[in-house]
Amino acid sequence: TGPANPLENTTWQWVNFRDAKQDYSVAGSENYTITFLPDGAATIQADCNNVNAGYTVDGSSVNISILAATVPSCGESSLGGVFIDYLNQAATYTIDGTTMRIDLFADGGTMTFVQVP
Repeated sequence: TGPANPLENTTWQWVNFRDAKQDYSVAGSENYTITFLPDGAATIQADCNNVNAGYTVDGSSVNISILAATVPSCGESSLGGVFIDYLNQAATYTIDGTTMRIDLFADGGTMTFVQVP
């Protein structure tokens, strides 16, 4: 069996989003990461914003709660706000090797991540 929390001490880079209306790769994906810390906290890089969050894992369910964020404008092409909004809607996750998928509530879409070594 694996650790009780397989996300603990891992960092993931957002690379793709898919829902019923769109399917796109994330440009500048190195600027969109989430690191899951062992104490139930997570740090998020959402383009030019730094975000603090909490998270819980229960089986394949994951809940990410945004606690605080810096608020500089990252420019019109930034996906920073969308990234935070999607993470707030996280429902379940799966990990396959170095790829993680987070499915959003109510068939809201799927975020795909690659693990950062």
